[in-house]
Amino acid sequence: LDLAVDLGPDTTLCSGGTLLLDATTPGATYLWSNGSTSPTLLAATSGTYWVTVSTGGCSASDTLVISGDGPPVLDLPTRRTICPGETLVLDAASPGSTVLWNDGDTTRLRTFTEAGTYTVVATNTCGSSNATVQVVHELCPCVPYLPNAFTPDGDGINDRVSPVFRCETGTVDWEIYDRWGNLVFSADALDSAWDGTIAGAPVPEGVYVWRARAQGTGREPAIYMGSITLVR
Repeated sequence: LDLAVDLGPDTTLCSGGTLLLDATTPGATYLWSNGSTSPTLLAATSGTYWVTVSTGGCSASDTLVISGDGPPVLDLPTRRTICPGETLVLDAASPGSTVLWNDGDTTRLRTFTEAGTYTVVATNTCGSSNATVQVVHELCPCVPYLPNAFTPDGDGINDRVSPVFRCETGTVDWEIYDRWGNLVFSADALDSAWDGTIAGAPVPEGVYVWRARAQGTGREPAIYMGSITLVR
């Protein structure tokens, strides 16, 4: 007697779902992994199920692994604030799911620079979930960058220094002072760089203090200060 039993391929059971396992063979007896002796078994949880079917002195067995699953889970913020010019990366990762954004994009990983409301729907075999993220622009502090040292030695490398702003600025004026508080340089434009001199004469090596007053578009005036070391 050629006896065989087939419960089917390993599968996934959605949360709250059931799966009927059928080992029916005429004239046979049955023993399932949970001790049941019925020809069928209703599986309601994930796990490993096996059955042994016996008839005419022969027996056959099969095993089925059921994995549990549910609708996709999206781990996204409901609101994010970014500065103009910054980027925001959102990851709609959910294993085994497809995604669809409200602009039609189906990419899991998205980069946003514009303010707005963005919605994504993730779908798998057990259903779908959605998330909405509100991206808001905020005028963030416009902090200038200056190196902490420069070398005005005439070699054409790092001979001049001026503040660099990573955002749009309306007006900028800035000064350099020596350690005794004496003004050694001033300018009202970012393209005016200090070359380490006063009236064309080189100043001594040492630490100098810079002060910048900037007003960006839509921002209140702000004052920034720092120090820079002159090395020859």
